[in-house]
Amino acid sequence: MKLFAFILGLLITQAVTAEFHTGEITGLIPYQNGTKEVLIIQMEGNPSGGCNTTARFAMDSDKVWFKTAQSVLLSALHAQSQIKVNYTASCNSQSNAWDIKYLCAGKISC
Repeated sequence: MKLFAFILGLLITQAVTAEFHTGEITGLIPYQNGTKEVLIIQMEGNPSGGCNTTARFAMDSDKVWFKTAQSVLLSALHAQSQIKVNYTASCNSQSNAWDIKYLCAGKISC
């Protein structure tokens, strides 16, 4: 029973601390940082704070799904459709933009 309560507590904590932002992409910058490709996006109402001084999100080519995400982001920008970004308040991909953890497009629970 204690194990169940512990796992449930972890799940609730994870749900509460997840940081999401939903909106249309208003800008996209393909960039290179050393040997890595970096995609930087700005969205409607993009939050900022801490190291994120530009109110942008970024991801780099270290992610296995980088090319797929690149296609999704370009398509969403062109179609002016909303995406949902899960992000962390770290700036490892680009020093002034929060890191994209994952993203969702279309009518799918994220």
